[in-house]
Amino acid sequence: MLFPFLFGCTNIPIEGLKSLEFGYSDGRRIKAVYKIDSDSTGYTVTIQEGYSDDNLPSFSATAQQIAELEQVLNSYEVGRWDGFKRSALNVRDGINFHLYIWLKNGKSIHASGYESYPKNYKEVKTALEEWFGRYQEKK
Repeated sequence: MLFPFLFGCTNIPIEGLKSLEFGYSDGRRIKAVYKIDSDSTGYTVTIQEGYSDDNLPSFSATAQQIAELEQVLNSYEVGRWDGFKRSALNVRDGINFHLYIWLKNGKSIHASGYESYPKNYKEVKTALEEWFGRYQEKK
């Protein structure tokens, strides 16, 4: 690999998830922010819809559920997204996203875009919405 610092050259395996945040908005409104945090007792899932972050419901996730999510993210090579930061400057009211993943081994993946998306973005967004959707149904 000649230029490993360029986006997409290195695929960071997503194993040992410590925390994750995925959010997107359309124009001026936050549509959703999905979060997973871990501590010594397990994993906590929160879902923010819109601007309010008061009294967000939180749910527990099992290690098996997190492993399933890691497998899905790896199947789309989300580890290659690290360093993705692109914008379509001529679009005024577009959709933006961010994805931050921190792993227990100290590695992280940071990606964001405004009307510009990494490979498999739509599939990953759908997979994340479906995964987090199981918790939205509990509200």
